[in-house]
Amino acid sequence: MNVIFRVALYSLSVLLVFLLFGYQQELLLSTIIISSIVFGYGINMFLELYRKFQKNTDKNAC
Repeated sequence: MNVIFRVALYSLSVLLVFLLFGYQQELLLSTIIISSIVFGYGINMFLELYRKFQKNTDKNAC
C-alpha cells in the first residue's frame, strides 16, 4: 500500500509539471495521465534503488 501511495504522489507531481508547462495543448489528456503514471513509477524505482545503494554502502563503510 505504501508503494501505491508513493507512486501516486510522484505521478501527481509529474502531472502537475506537465500541466504547468502547458503540455495539455500539445498532447491528449490520456497521454499526459499515462505518461505521468509511468514517470511516477520510474521515479519510485529510482529512489528505491538509491535507498538500497545507500544502505549497502553504509554497511560496507564500517
